[in-house]
Amino acid sequence: MQLVSSLWRGYFRWVIARYNLRQTLLALVSLCLGLCAFAFAWWFFAFASAQLIRAFGGIITSLQSSLIAGLCCALIAVTGWLRWKSGGGYHLFHESGMMPKGEPHSGIAWEVQRTANRIGAWSYLLGQIFLAGPLQILSAFDRLRMRIPNAPTLEAELLTFRDQLREKNRWLPIAGFSGREQHVAYLARLGLVDFSERKGTLKAR
Repeated sequence: MQLVSSLWRGYFRWVIARYNLRQTLLALVSLCLGLCAFAFAWWFFAFASAQLIRAFGGIITSLQSSLIAGLCCALIAVTGWLRWKSGGGYHLFHESGMMPKGEPHSGIAWEVQRTANRIGAWSYLLGQIFLAGPLQILSAFDRLRMRIPNAPTLEAELLTFRDQLREKNRWLPIAGFSGREQHVAYLARLGLVDFSERKGTLKAR
């Protein structure tokens, strides 16, 4: 019996370590993607501002184009943070407001709509790439916060809590575990409990 308990404890420790490692690796990937998106946004706005001003006969230095790109990246960061804070994220094309409405009724209207679709699609794609900067970086920090602390006392508490759930072997109302919401969240992240958000119940696997 003691051997089985030791094996189960070792397996449980391995499950936690695997989960934390996965979250760390995904956070690194998200961080790299976010930095790459910011780098692309900076290059795009520096290049576009320089080309636009020179097209109108103006003169712009590399420092000035870099400042414009920096301001645009700051605006993107603020926009992404506000969207993240409100629980939002990426938009689908038809949700972005860039998809033309209505059906063309003539050849000219069809050509105009095709051009509008092309411009809207590219604008949508660039917008999603730009927003990927702050959203991916914020996602990286969120994944790091989701890791389960490596504490022997917490491990013992989670094991005891899961054993209690398995003994009951039925769906239980989450309201009955007031004060242990964090334990429920940890077990759910590890895939050791099933949780029904609609019914507000949980059950050990």
